[in-house]
Amino acid sequence: MENQMIIDTPGDNDKNIVDSTFCISAKYLLGLSHFCSTEQSYYSGEFNGILIEKKDGNIRLVASDGTILGLYDLRAENGDTIDWIDGASGEYTTTIPIIDFMVVVKEACKNKRMDKVRITLNGKVKMEYLGTIKECEALKVSDLAKYEQVFPKGDKLPIPGVALSISALAKINKALSILAGTIFFRLGFFSEDGPILITNGDENFKGLLMPCK
Repeated sequence: MENQMIIDTPGDNDKNIVDSTFCISAKYLLGLSHFCSTEQSYYSGEFNGILIEKKDGNIRLVASDGTILGLYDLRAENGDTIDWIDGASGEYTTTIPIIDFMVVVKEACKNKRMDKVRITLNGKVKMEYLGTIKECEALKVSDLAKYEQVFPKGDKLPIPGVALSISALAKINKALSILAGTIFFRLGFFSEDGPILITNGDENFKGLLMPCK
């Protein structure tokens, strides 16, 4: 069985709600969805969704199933990455129940020349693509919003004999093939039983993998 990441629970973010509307490629949502949990359990809240952090025109997407975690940055200076329509300034965090939007996301990903979906965050989440509109309540922001505290710090170590989950590696491979078209990723070891850092040469992406017990 894989170890699980332990993440503290922050406070509610509802008081910071500011209407924001932007367009991004659906491939980022589809790719990060492979890091989400599909189980309905204790983790069926934010671990079934993708965390969206907005900060001064930049967007960070984070997803985890408790065993693997993926993070992707969309930076305002890269004009082809994110198109702001309203509410680019300030900070706001919410979690979208990605399973409710998968029909829209997959439809947009079929058209690589025009694959951007329009997302509006205002306490609820609305996604639009070529006349198709889906809207639902956002998930409560809790455990996943403290993702930064589980990323390893310090020097990498050569750790031999660590057991890895084949299914987790397959999910990571699938996600990265969508996000960046890569067919490889690198693993960085910092301890024998702590999170393993995942990189793939894309400076906007980093992830975590928990070793098996």
